[in-house]
Amino acid sequence: MRKIYIPALLVLLITLFTYSVHAESKSLPNPYVKNYPFKSAIIHYKNTITHAHGKTVEGTTVAYIKGDKTAMVTKMPVPNGSGKPQEVETMQIIDPQYIYLINMNTDVGTKLDNPIKFTKAAYEALSASEKKTFHERLAKSGIASMDLPFLGVKEKSEEVIGRKCDLYHLSSGFTEGTVDSEYWDEQTCVWGNTGIVLKNIQERQGGLITQTATKIEENVPIPDSKFVAPKGAKITYDEATSEYRKDGALAAFNSLKTGEPMLFKIKLKGASIKAKKATSKEKQEKESQTK
Repeated sequence: MRKIYIPALLVLLITLFTYSVHAESKSLPNPYVKNYPFKSAIIHYKNTITHAHGKTVEGTTVAYIKGDKTAMVTKMPVPNGSGKPQEVETMQIIDPQYIYLINMNTDVGTKLDNPIKFTKAAYEALSASEKKTFHERLAKSGIASMDLPFLGVKEKSEEVIGRKCDLYHLSSGFTEGTVDSEYWDEQTCVWGNTGIVLKNIQERQGGLITQTATKIEENVPIPDSKFVAPKGAKITYDEATSEYRKDGALAAFNSLKTGEPMLFKIKLKGASIKAKKATSKEKQEKESQTK
């Protein structure tokens, strides 16, 4: 049998190339894992809603962040028909496994699967070269954070209470001289690569909604109880929404993995539509129409 000799230089180049690919993949962070410049933080926001008729209501949101968990408590006055708005308090808890949405006034809430747990595992299963390609496509996609919706085009950088942010702009467009109920314009400031929104301005035909961070406390003690649903709250697991969000997140993941358009199936529950058999009279009418 004839022996095949591979030059030592070629062996060395192949070894170095393989090592560099693996080393680079290790340096590429999992985009589904948060990367914060702090161990914990409390962020205070001011919320303002200005209606088209000029009336303005104000409220607050406080976000608690500790490790891989986030809890947000929002208090906003809501009209209730009595003339005096009622303050509604809502809580959102996000941990690596689940998302909780709770109305604190009624102690009723919803539990959803956090789709990040599926996409995080899917990314870890990629090969070194696939991870490299994934990050290249992600850089071109304009996605600011994997748990944020598409925010539009990154226009510039600005500071919000001393933190450097990237400003994204998304708009439906507007035709002057027309009444366009679908018109909207949104600007979002994202704090570096943290995925934390420090300012959001939404302008719609019905008015203006703004949320702006007013204070950030970093590396402060936060009790674990902040990230637990209130005792006694009635929490219902929403399987349909969980499945929908999971499919959507995995579809976006596969699009970045393969470069193909994002497609996913929606399963509809409920009554099914069954085709009925045509009667002899209907068959005759159909045949006469085709002649």
